Amino acid sequence: MKLFSKRNKISTEREDFAFRHTSRFSRRRNELVGEQTRNRLVSEIRYLTSNNDFLEWFILFENQRKEKIFFEKGKLDSFSLAELGYRISDFFVFEDFAIIEQKSDDDDDGDAGYFDDAKLFDLVEITIVFAKEKKREEVISRFNAIFNEEESRFHIANKLITKKSGEDIRSLSGVLKDENLKSKVNLFYSFEPMDYVSAAKVSTEILNILFSDYIKDGKKREIKKIRENLIVKLFDGSKSKRGNSEKKARLNSYLESLLDIAKDLDNDIYDVRHTEKSTIEVKNSNFYKLIARLNISIAELALTTLKDDFILGEDWEEIKNNYIKKYKIDRETRLVIRKPNELPTNDSDDEIKPEDIPF
Repeated sequence: MKLFSKRNKISTEREDFAFRHTSRFSRRRNELVGEQTRNRLVSEIRYLTSNNDFLEWFILFENQRKEKIFFEKGKLDSFSLAELGYRISDFFVFEDFAIIEQKSDDDDDGDAGYFDDAKLFDLVEITIVFAKEKKREEVISRFNAIFNEEESRFHIANKLITKKSGEDIRSLSGVLKDENLKSKVNLFYSFEPMDYVSAAKVSTEILNILFSDYIKDGKKREIKKIRENLIVKLFDGSKSKRGNSEKKARLNSYLESLLDIAKDLDNDIYDVRHTEKSTIEVKNSNFYKLIARLNISIAELALTTLKDDFILGEDWEEIKNNYIKKYKIDRETRLVIRKPNELPTNDSDDEIKPEDIPF
C-alpha cells in the first residue's frame, strides 16, 4: 500500500521548476482542506492517540508521570523515513498533538507559512493502519464524519483518502493491481506533453490492457463485460425512470463508437501502432496529441468508474501485519516513563536511612 503523498504526486519535475517561481501558489497547493477541516482532523488524531482504546498498544508512548499517551516518535519516524522518505515529526508534535506550520523558502513571502495537508493525510492513513482490528471501521467513520460535515472534497473510500470527484488516472496509478498497467501509465506521463508521438503509442497499450488484454489472475476479460459494467456504473437513472433502457443503449453505442474510433486511429495513423505504407502520415504533431488524449481519457473513464476491479484490495489488517514484518516493529514493546516509586511508609529493609548514606 502506498500512503497518500506517494499516491498523489502534487507535481512533476517540470511543474516543480515552474512552481519555484510562483511559491505563493506552490504553498497553497499543499493546503488541500480548509482550516476547520484541518483543525478537526488534528483534534481527532489527538483524541485517538491519547488513550488505549483505538490504536495498537505498541505504536503508542506512555508518560505515566504526566499521565499522557501519544504516538511514539521513534517508531513513527523510522516508519515514515523508510516508507515516505521524510521524518513525520518534522510536521507534527506528538505529545500535545499538533500540526507544525511550514515556512516558505521564498524571501518575497517573508514569514508566510503553510500547512502540508498531504502529510496530514499520510498520518490519517497511518492511524487507520495501526488501529485495532475491531476499532478500525469506527476510526474510519470518525474521519469520514469530519470530511462529510465540513463538505470536504475528500473522503475515505476503498481504504484510501481520495477525492469525491475529479480523480484521474494519474492519481490512481500508484494503487493499480496490474503492474504492467501501472508502468504504462507512468510511462505515458513521462512523455506527455513533451513527446506526443511516444505518448500516443503508450496510450494505445493502456487502452489495449484495459479492454482486450489479461488483467486479473490470468483470466481473459472480455470487452463486452467491461463495457456492460461501465454502463451500469456510469448511468444515472435516479432523476427519471422513463426510457432508461433506451438511454442506456444510447450511452453504450456512444462508448462503442469512441472505442472503435480510438482503435481505427491507433491502427491507421502512421507510427502509432504500425509503420506500413498503407497507414496515414500526418504532419501536425497535435494529431498525435489528439490520439493520446482520446485513449487516455477513455482509459481514465474506465479506471475511475470501475475502481473496485482495478485498484488494490488489500485488507487493512494484512497491510498492518506486512508493515510490522517489513520494518521489524516490536509488538511486545512500548516505551514508558514510569512514575517514581513511592518511599515505603514502614521501617523496612528497603527504606533508606540517613545513617546509611555514605557522604
